[in-house]
Amino acid sequence: MATRIDWARDSVDGGLSSNGVLLLWLPPPGKHTPWETPPARDHTAAEIVEEMKAHGLHYHTCISIKWGISHLITTYRFAGERYRRYYGREPPASPRMTPEDGWERAEAELLQLCSHWYTLDTIMGNSELAFDMGNLLD
Repeated sequence: MATRIDWARDSVDGGLSSNGVLLLWLPPPGKHTPWETPPARDHTAAEIVEEMKAHGLHYHTCISIKWGISHLITTYRFAGERYRRYYGREPPASPRMTPEDGWERAEAELLQLCSHWYTLDTIMGNSELAFDMGNLLD
C-alpha cells in the first residue's frame, strides 16, 4: 500500500513544501496561464517536476503535479462557495484575525477548508483563472 504524503508538510531541510512550490508557480493576477492545451500542460507540469526536484521533492510526476494544482483550485473554489452560501457575503480579501481579536468563526472555517485562501485569492480572486484552470484539469 502506498504512503500518502502531505503536500503541506513535506519540505526537505526547512525548504518549501510541495504546496509552497505550486503556490510560487501559479501566475500572478493578469498573467497568462500555460494550461490552455494538453501539450502545454504536460510541458509545464514537467517544468514543475524539475522545480520540485530542485527543492528536494523527488517523488513527484507530471500526473501528481496536475492533481496538486487541481486540489488547490478545488479547495479554493469549495471554501469560497461554502463561505458565500453560509454567511451570505464574500470571503474577506485579507486576514482579519489578530492575536488580540482572536478567531472569527467564519474566517476560521474558511482557513480550515483552504489554508492557502489568502494566497490563492490574491491569484484567483475576481478572475476566471480558478474556473478556467479547474475546468482544464477536470
